[in-house]
Amino acid sequence: MKKSTKRFILIAIIVILAIIVISVFSYLKNRTHFNNADVSGNIGGNYYNSGLFCEHNDTVYFANPYDDYALYKMTPQGTNAEKLSSDKVSFINADNHYIYYVRDNISKSHSGSSLGFIQQASNGLCRINHNGKDTLLLDADPSLYAALSGNYIYYIHYDKETASTLYKVKIDATEKQKVDASPLLLSPAANGTLCYNGVSGNHNIWSFNASNDGSSLLYEGNCWNPIDDGSYIYFMDCENDYHLTRIAKNGQEKTDLSQCRVDCYNVYGDYVYYEKNDINNDIHMFCRKSLSPSGEEEVIADGVFCDINITSNYVYFRNFNNQDEFFQTPTTGAIDVEPFSFETK
Repeated sequence: MKKSTKRFILIAIIVILAIIVISVFSYLKNRTHFNNADVSGNIGGNYYNSGLFCEHNDTVYFANPYDDYALYKMTPQGTNAEKLSSDKVSFINADNHYIYYVRDNISKSHSGSSLGFIQQASNGLCRINHNGKDTLLLDADPSLYAALSGNYIYYIHYDKETASTLYKVKIDATEKQKVDASPLLLSPAANGTLCYNGVSGNHNIWSFNASNDGSSLLYEGNCWNPIDDGSYIYFMDCENDYHLTRIAKNGQEKTDLSQCRVDCYNVYGDYVYYEKNDINNDIHMFCRKSLSPSGEEEVIADGVFCDINITSNYVYFRNFNNQDEFFQTPTTGAIDVEPFSFETK
């Protein structure tokens, strides 16, 4: 065999091997890592409070109010903060491989860049790697209230034809479909299920099974923003002026936790946190209450606050009258309110 022929064969083999290596690398890089069915993307209480913070595997992903709510990550202690995306984000979810969020770059562009009109898919549902790379657009239409359950994101989808409806999309951007004609808010719940209250016909509390998109009745009543922690169901009782209430999952007896109206709340560990709105006495304060039988109400801060997000180390909350002013207090131990802060790398 001539040397030129051998050389040609060798080059051809090298080229073929290179193509195979590049193809395998491209496949591994771009393939989607799927979840077990019981994976949830955030806690239910954060979901009802705009999902601005999300803790997963010792990392907190958050919308930075000091950088127009761009996506950042940090340790639970608030150190080693790092910017991941310039998107203005909310309803953050995370699993072992990805971060999911709703982006709202329309309002971002209106408040800043004059080039906002050329942005594509400015308001939609996104997936991004933990390192901030490889953004995948899951839905280019306006989206809200995104909740990860297994391998699907359930969210409120808006279009001009049907307005706001419940949708789902697989985490690889396939199987996008309408689930319900009503804008149901499905919050992450115990054992990989989701929880919601009805919005048409009744306000009963339902459990939603993502494996078959089926619902089962948990509690019959006039309820709002239910949280299912596995042992108890918490909700705002519309029949009792939106008092914060809970029932045991193995019973139906209601316990009034707030003794007055609340505007928002969250539950984590041994505490429930809520914004107290005592209209009759003109009292507005952010409080917490131990869930132990002898638990008493403690005032965290006087005033009107919202968007109560909780991680293992801190409770974060926003000044309702100054939306860019955030505070934090330790999740456990003594109350110690200070402005939200973090240390960058």
